Amino acid sequence: SSDVCSSDLWAVEYEITMRDSAAPNSPGKPLTIRESGYVVNHPTFPNGVVLIRYSERGVPEDLNPAIEVDGKNILQGVRLESEPGKPVA
Repeated sequence: SSDVCSSDLWAVEYEITMRDSAAPNSPGKPLTIRESGYVVNHPTFPNGVVLIRYSERGVPEDLNPAIEVDGKNILQGVRLESEPGKPVA
């Protein structure tokens, strides 16, 4: 399978939380940025990697825990293709 979360692909899962104190759309209110994803070595292109990620940004009280659940579910459904319409075996 070419599932980015499977054990047959080299992948690094990461999560990072950052603070943006200078967002032009939020003067005086720092925003929290949460990003999660995978960096995966593509099996068809051994010298290349694929970055797959999702993120959320907002004031802490507006961040939605459901985004993390939905984002992880979406990432786990990602499949790599060697060319359009041709999944990697």
